Formats: sequence, structure tokens, C-alpha cells
Amino acid sequence: MYYEFDDYFEPGEFDEKIEELKNELRESVKKEINDEIEKLRKENKELQGIKNNFESIKRGFERKKEECERVMKDAEHRAKHARLAELMEQMKLVLWSVTWETRYKRKCNKCDCWRNVKVTLPSGNTVSDTCICAKTAFRLCISYG
Repeated sequence: MYYEFDDYFEPGEFDEKIEELKNELRESVKKEINDEIEKLRKENKELQGIKNNFESIKRGFERKKEECERVMKDAEHRAKHARLAELMEQMKLVLWSVTWETRYKRKCNKCDCWRNVKVTLPSGNTVSDTCICAKTAFRLCISYG
């Protein structure tokens, strides 16, 4: 019926080139999207690993933070103590001191001045023995400066 217009409605060379461009553009966009999706999957996998280890990393950080604070407080205490010792060095004064003194008991009449007793044995030999008054007693002495 309209045979004379059939060539008019058939796709021309220009339309074919447009369709080829559209297909190439679709393929290019599809490839770019697939590459981006693959990149995001890899990144997501890495982040999942970080997320799984985040709690242990957080605990380690808190532990190191507490250790750092403890070391800082200890250093501050040492600095204060050193400064105080430096300031008080000139003020050192011994008010009293404690010593031990060794004393003998009272001397008895049975021994000599060295607290030895002369004993004559049945064989006739004379020996010297330590008297019981030669025992020592310790006494605590406090001396005031």
C-alpha cells in the first residue's frame, strides 16, 4: 500500500551509527559501574576486617593511654619529691637517734676483774671459766641532738 515510503521508514546509516554509539556508551557505563562495584566490594571487605579488629584496637589504645597517664603521674610525683628533697637538704637536722648499748649485769664477788672464775679440778689443775655475771644485756639508748 505505501511501498514508495518503505525506504523512508527503514533505519538509515545515521540511525545505525547512533544505535552503535548508544550500545558502546551502555557497555562503557556498564563496565565503569562494574569496576566501581568491584572496587567498593574490595574496600568493604577491608573495612569489615578493620571493623572486626576495632574492639581489640580500641582496648589496646585504652590500655596504652592508661599506662601513659600512670607514667606521667609517676614522673610528676618523682619531680615533686626531688624538688622537695632539694629544698629540704639544707634543713636536715637530727633531733634524736636510736642506738643499742651493750651492758653487763652487776659484777659478783666470785670472779676477778675479767669476770673469770678460777676452778681447781680434782686432778689438781686450775682452769678459768666464765662467770654467770658475764652475760650481756642490750639496752636501747636514745640520744638527743
